[in-house]
Amino acid sequence: MTKFRVALYGGNNNEYTIGQLEKLAKNDKILSDLHCIYCNCLLTFHHAGKRAAYLSTKVGCKHSDECDKKVHVAMAKERLQKKYVGKEVLSRAQQARLARAGYKAWQNRKSSIAITTKSKTSVSKHVTKKTPTVEHSAYRPVASSDGKVPTNDGLQKRHTRTPIVTADKLVNYIGQAVKVVGKIDGNVVVGKRKANITLYRDNQKVKLVLNEATFMNSAEGLTEALKELKKYIVNDGFNALACAVVDVIPDKKGNPVCMLRTDDAIVVNGYEMRMALHILRNTK
Repeated sequence: MTKFRVALYGGNNNEYTIGQLEKLAKNDKILSDLHCIYCNCLLTFHHAGKRAAYLSTKVGCKHSDECDKKVHVAMAKERLQKKYVGKEVLSRAQQARLARAGYKAWQNRKSSIAITTKSKTSVSKHVTKKTPTVEHSAYRPVASSDGKVPTNDGLQKRHTRTPIVTADKLVNYIGQAVKVVGKIDGNVVVGKRKANITLYRDNQKVKLVLNEATFMNSAEGLTEALKELKKYIVNDGFNALACAVVDVIPDKKGNPVCMLRTDDAIVVNGYEMRMALHILRNTK
């Protein structure tokens, strides 16, 4: 995948796509004065040869940190657009199953090495009767554009990939549903139909954001359950290990935000959150 799709010509500040640049002669003056559209770093255009035409950073030049972040976000969006299938989103039941499976997989790992699962579109070669008969896996968000989550599974034949992603890799998964894992910090922030939950793992932290749509997609009493969870963590030292299935969306600056769309999508110590609290109450 080409990292830079568009370049800025310093002569008139017009933007040129790779397709437009390819039509220019190799000695055209425009090609000698191309810049990054984000940070003005110098770029070099390469005409098609053994590989397709592309733009690269000029030798000796370096992009700003903010620019690198924007480029990675744009590339991640482009990759995911090619992998999405249809307009289906993950149901609450699917999210619950994925969260439980993610927690189990995390706990079964014997080493503490950060998980760096690579996204692949091919289906596993190990096929069973339960293996979805599809050409490739589907990447789907966990909610529609208005934040709604379906309650039933429907007729979804495609296997859904939701890798466990560490905090430093989230920027590469913007627009995708992923799993995040960690220990819940006691600073659970609960407001009026909104909340934040922070997960810590390997000196990294991931903040889960719950908005009004999250409360609409969840059973009644979510506010009380979150307050109870916080009380047990802060007052009783409850060791709450969690796995959550979240939508990774960009904020205004392009930074990744983990949206928890329903309380079904988070498990605590292997159980749905409210069940974990129920067990805790009965063991005290």
